Amino acid sequence: MGRDARLVELVQELTAGSERFRRLWARHDVAARAGGGVRVFQHPELGELALRYEKLTISGTNQSLVVYHAEPGSPSARSLARLARRVVDAAGQGTSR
Repeated sequence: MGRDARLVELVQELTAGSERFRRLWARHDVAARAGGGVRVFQHPELGELALRYEKLTISGTNQSLVVYHAEPGSPSARSLARLARRVVDAAGQGTSR
């Protein structure tokens, strides 16, 4: 599945599941991309994370939306997946009292 197809699928899923998302998406507040690139973070447990980012301006405001993501299949993506599993596991342990 191509990159655009994944985005369309995600928007469809969010639109189907959230009235608030439908309203916000319909407003078209996010304007053209203001910039992007790669930023490297040093996580205390995971080590180096190289994440791509996209900076989007929000029409009519002085605000921006910055989205970070790892390249699929990259070491950073695998590290983030491990972190997500830890969070889920910790949340499950916290509710099983």
